[in-house]
Amino acid sequence: MAQSFPYTYYRCPCVDTSTPTSAVAPPNLPSDPSSAPVEQDEEEGHTFDPLSPRANFSLFPLEHLLYCTECHEIRCPRCTMEEIISYYCPNCLFEAGSSSVKEHGNRCIRNCFNCPTCTAPLSVNAMEMERSNGSDTGSSASEQSHQYFLSCPYCNWSSLEIDMDFKSPQNIYHQFTKFYRSQPDLESKPSQVSPTEAMETPTQATTPVQQPPTPTAHPTDQEHYARLTAFLRTQISDTDTNSYNDINFSSPSSITRLMHLYNPSSKKAALQKPALMREAQKQNEGLVVQDLERDQKRIQEIRFRGWDGTISLSQRSQQQHPRNIHFDTDLRPVPTLLICKRSKRCRTCRSVLFRPESKPTSTRFKIKLLALEKIPRLSLRALNAATVPAALITSVPSSSPLITAAQGFDYNALKPLKPTLFLLTLSNPLEDPVKVTLATPGVSKTAAGVESKVTILCPQFEVGANTDVWDEALNPSTRDKEREREAKRRSALLTLSSGSAESMAEAQAGVRQAEAGKIWSSGRNWTSVIVEVVPNPTIDPSAKSRSSKGRGNEDDDVLEIPVFVRMEYEADAHGDGDARLDDSTSSARRRGEKEKLEEAFWCVFGVGRVVGL
Repeated sequence: MAQSFPYTYYRCPCVDTSTPTSAVAPPNLPSDPSSAPVEQDEEEGHTFDPLSPRANFSLFPLEHLLYCTECHEIRCPRCTMEEIISYYCPNCLFEAGSSSVKEHGNRCIRNCFNCPTCTAPLSVNAMEMERSNGSDTGSSASEQSHQYFLSCPYCNWSSLEIDMDFKSPQNIYHQFTKFYRSQPDLESKPSQVSPTEAMETPTQATTPVQQPPTPTAHPTDQEHYARLTAFLRTQISDTDTNSYNDINFSSPSSITRLMHLYNPSSKKAALQKPALMREAQKQNEGLVVQDLERDQKRIQEIRFRGWDGTISLSQRSQQQHPRNIHFDTDLRPVPTLLICKRSKRCRTCRSVLFRPESKPTSTRFKIKLLALEKIPRLSLRALNAATVPAALITSVPSSSPLITAAQGFDYNALKPLKPTLFLLTLSNPLEDPVKVTLATPGVSKTAAGVESKVTILCPQFEVGANTDVWDEALNPSTRDKEREREAKRRSALLTLSSGSAESMAEAQAGVRQAEAGKIWSSGRNWTSVIVEVVPNPTIDPSAKSRSSKGRGNEDDDVLEIPVFVRMEYEADAHGDGDARLDDSTSSARRRGEKEKLEEAFWCVFGVGRVVGL
């Protein structure tokens, strides 16, 4: 797929323990036992492989991650659980209760409807009608009465096309429900059994349910549901000789009964095998018989109406009862679906990570623990393009070597045996300085088997705290160093932009060179180090054969570098409620001292594409 370089993904440490290891293992595993998949407890001591099939399910951008302050771990959408806070209509912003949602099928019960043709919101319009006045007064021979209908302002569809009007502009949903139930299902008559009569309690289900004396040939959805429900409940009451269907599973005594029933050590006689439940065999039991004559009529009507007279699959799926809807004249206004607000919890400790306010009109959050506020942001870019200021690019000619260095770097064309320097920048979001240690495998591979040597020139460094911006500006030592460094860099780049041989030689002597063990630049809460990448023209035979057997695609030449980040810092010991802390840490909290904390995670950098092989 098309991917913009460079990019950074963070790895979530969650593992799907319910999936066996053999089910997710790649087809070509080495015979070496040391390279076999390991469990979660032993996974920390092994290098993360971005080419693993499971890596696609554990890498996320930093903006998509949360952070658990109890577990001190990154949390992705896979290792969090969602809870519904409230339901509300997106049109009228009316908040609905959970009982109303279950009763009305997650629909708005006010005046919110969508067009069945284009899904646009429908508006309620008034239609004036004249009727004669029975009084003998000569003031007026007739008076105005209003009828209301739904119309779409986008496609001009209206409910008058299906002979649907309303007497009042309020409670449109209840009027619509009465109108829908009073309409026959094509050639059928309305049902004589309501769904509420079939929704009896389990104790009432043992009594025989009265069936309609004259069943219709084509029952509606409500009638079919009522008949089938009554038939199944009758079958359950007849075949269940142990009468365990009335067990309350929240009661301890009921659970004891179930455990006693399935206890293999029980010495009682085996229970009798219950009789099998039979299928529905009559129409009053819920059986739907195929009517060939009716199908032939529909086929002829489809030929007569043509393509424009039939409805699409999306229009049919949006209807509340789509079983017998085939033509545009069968479409009904669609009540607006409700949406909900959700909170997220950690699956491990059940603590709340994300919780918005329940009001539909509020955009605030009660709890929002983002990984952006706890985990440092890492970015990678080419050194040549990163060190050229934008002001110098606009002030020099387009043929200058400065423009070539700033804009001529192509991430999609990393050449073998050519060292490329990248600038890795780490930004600290915490209010405490941190000590960072970076580690990466000496060799990184692409999916096609191209090996590249990766070297971090300064793997250990410190990053300042995320304090106020004015603290850095008012610090004289930091200000003088930054001014001196910026003056040297600008003078060297301006000399380089002239293009002469002598000036370029002087500039190269004055331009700063990357040194091992030293950072490249730093600021208030960020530090940049140099990463050297050298693609190797040799190809790993095992990776090449694996790629040619079916895993080969357009991204086989993408070079991704896994980097292990470990950060240490001291924070105030005033507590986040972690139960795992020992007595010494708790006493340090009481004394107001600082405690040492540590975070470690894996991230993957997408450097570019290796070409020229």
